[in-house]
Amino acid sequence: MRIGTFIKNLFGSTKESAENAEAFMAKAEAFAEEAKQKVSEYSEKANVVLEEVVESVKENAAPIIEKAEAFAEVAKVKATEYSEKTGVVLEDVVNSVKENATPIIEKAEVFANEAKVIVEEGIAAAKVKIDELVNNSTKESKKDAE
Repeated sequence: MRIGTFIKNLFGSTKESAENAEAFMAKAEAFAEEAKQKVSEYSEKANVVLEEVVESVKENAAPIIEKAEAFAEVAKVKATEYSEKTGVVLEDVVNSVKENATPIIEKAEVFANEAKVIVEEGIAAAKVKIDELVNNSTKESKKDAE
């Protein structure tokens, strides 16, 4: 009688361990999938924000450049009445404004692109970690089940 109870307890507990491991694995996989989805959502949101920042910088700089060009053109026309030399100087001013604004726009684009790369690297690293956790959990639960 005791041997029968022992065998029943032995195989019954193994079966319960296997069922518990399977349930744990299902939860771990669901968590990993949810984490991947969240990471992807945040990645998309970060990319949208970065693109909006670049566009905003371009939009904000464009009117300033246009106003400077328009002002310079008006001044150039008036100045040409007085002197050809003044027209050349104002043209230089316009070119200088363009040259000074261009690096600012380029820096903003570089910054946005670098930020985008950093976000993408972080997302990739997070996905790798999630996969590692799921794989490790899978291996551990299979060992426990055996």
